[in-house]
Amino acid sequence: MAGQSAGATSVACLMVADRARGSLHRAILHSAVNACAPVGHAARTTAEVAAAGGVPAARAGLLAALIHRHHP
Repeated sequence: MAGQSAGATSVACLMVADRARGSLHRAILHSAVNACAPVGHAARTTAEVAAAGGVPAARAGLLAALIHRHHP
């Protein structure tokens, strides 16, 4: 699944939605828009995405998940 701008934000929301769990395995986000989200909300979303990927909620963890998925 992929999205650009508001579509990227929608894709990000779907990736962490409970009802979509297991349906989506990869996403490409380009210029996600959500300047109104509080920092705490962004941190929670990052934590949920990282947990779903089984990696730490940090840049290195998220990058490791990408490398692991594409280069076993």
